[in-house]
Amino acid sequence: MSRETKIKRLSKTLRIATLATLCLLPLFQAGYWITGGFPLLAKLGFDFTQRFSHIANVSIPPIGQLSDSIKFLGFLVDMIPTAITMASLAFLAKLFRLYENLQIFSEKSVHCIRNAGYALLINQLVHPLYMGLMTLTLTFYNPPGQRTLTIALGSEELKFIGFALFIILISYIMEIGTSLQEEQNNTI
Repeated sequence: MSRETKIKRLSKTLRIATLATLCLLPLFQAGYWITGGFPLLAKLGFDFTQRFSHIANVSIPPIGQLSDSIKFLGFLVDMIPTAITMASLAFLAKLFRLYENLQIFSEKSVHCIRNAGYALLINQLVHPLYMGLMTLTLTFYNPPGQRTLTIALGSEELKFIGFALFIILISYIMEIGTSLQEEQNNTI
């Protein structure tokens, strides 16, 4: 099997996996809020029902005990970072499509990498807003004085901000390398 065929096959596989993940993310989020945190998975050791119980030492009941309106609002708030992640996955799927067509060092592939990096960066910068909206949503029906608005930016988010900036920097280096390669190809 030639190297080109290997690249095409691997890129197609990665594109399909990326598109499948992109499609499954909102379904997973909806399923999480509809079922109250996938309680059946808790029996297998995957307990998602207490996902938000650690936020700011606030009393937040398990997801299954929340009202349907709070679950719906929680789903909408959860879709903020999910939508940004989906955009990043769409850029990656487009990148893998370009790789399938052996357009590895092209302007289009550089833009896909850069856009995926920007989406990752935006996702982390939006995280404090997301956490504020989520804590407000989950504590909305608490008695007065027990409602909470928590804005958090921790070391995990800072790591991903650094990673996103690194990806964006790589895309700029690839852009320069691509233009240098084009200049060499056009030199007689």
